Amino acid sequence: MLIYSAYDGYTGCMTLDQLLALAESYQYSVAAVFVAVPVLPLLFRLVHGRYGGYRAPWRYFYTVITYVTCIPGVFMLVTVLYSVLFLGTNVLDYNVLVYFLPIVSMVAALVFMRGSVDLYSVPGFRRLSGLLVLLGGSFFIVYVLDRLRIWAFFGGSIYLLAGGAIVLFFLLRWGAHALFGSPQDQGGRAGFRRRRRRPGTQSGI
Repeated sequence: MLIYSAYDGYTGCMTLDQLLALAESYQYSVAAVFVAVPVLPLLFRLVHGRYGGYRAPWRYFYTVITYVTCIPGVFMLVTVLYSVLFLGTNVLDYNVLVYFLPIVSMVAALVFMRGSVDLYSVPGFRRLSGLLVLLGGSFFIVYVLDRLRIWAFFGGSIYLLAGGAIVLFFLLRWGAHALFGSPQDQGGRAGFRRRRRRPGTQSGI
């Protein structure tokens, strides 16, 4: 995104700091969006009923809600963790509406959606959850590498490091399979229900 100045014209691409500053300048509008979106699954449930969320077009509405809340929520979560763990900033100085409300909105939206629809029947949810696992694993790797100089040169436990590497390997393997798996795997439990045999097709009938 280019930033336009009345004095200098286009001054270059917007940085993340400038994007966060822009969000803080419209913090009440941002807060209104992240408060309203998690409420939509509750309203949708009143319309389609308790078990009707897996049908079209409702599940596509849930897909939009998932991406609208999860992408900003994960971005803010990574930003806060990076700032606290790597930069050593004080979390008490952060704007609650900009930094923490998207995280709460993401969690609330997933909880409310779970009561209205099977999350694995929502298109793209399995891939998104796999992407979140990969991001979490990558963040953990960077944090461990940042601390490895202490473990390596001051007698850190090699067994603890090996155990963490094994757990991280299987975690990333599951995340990659969920993110890049075959279309048959993406159906989840909904695909399993579709593959059940119809009555009268068993052998001997």
